[in-house]
Amino acid sequence: MIDPQIAELMRPYLLPGERLTWTGGPPAGLRVTAKDILLIPFSLLWGGFALVWEGLVLSSGAPFFFPLFGVPFVLVGLYLIVGRFVFDAWVRGRTVYALSGRRALVLRRIPMGGLSSAPLDGQVRLVGQRNGGGTLEFGAPNPLRAFGGFNFLPALQAVAFERVADVMAVYALAVDGKGAAG
Repeated sequence: MIDPQIAELMRPYLLPGERLTWTGGPPAGLRVTAKDILLIPFSLLWGGFALVWEGLVLSSGAPFFFPLFGVPFVLVGLYLIVGRFVFDAWVRGRTVYALSGRRALVLRRIPMGGLSSAPLDGQVRLVGQRNGGGTLEFGAPNPLRAFGGFNFLPALQAVAFERVADVMAVYALAVDGKGAAG
């Protein structure tokens, strides 16, 4: 299945003679993942402590430095509690996937985003299949996946199609496309 809008977005990034065999994108909206089992309690503790600290400092009339010192901690706490979910949904809403006979392409239309691609002559891994959906990773394995996917270094991330609805069909296209000229 090829979405014409995604195909048009990908057209400038295609190599001469390269044709798309599939397009898609991650699901939209807010999502909670397995790593949030630990991050939600941590974020509530962090944010709660930072807010209490800031409230006590402001009400006690402490010197100027003390309230200023707490501001970054409050901001980080707010990001961890709410902002990371909003940011993740925003990035996924501006991310599209494409598969050609040569490469897997991920286009993030955000500042400092851009195109990531991996040739189909490398590894294609099916990760976390459930209810017909799952994730495909292309190229070298993510060395930090063993640590729950806590990877904040984009250079180490594999090119991946996350939460693809019909992952087995896309996997078959990727495996069949290895070495193809299209």
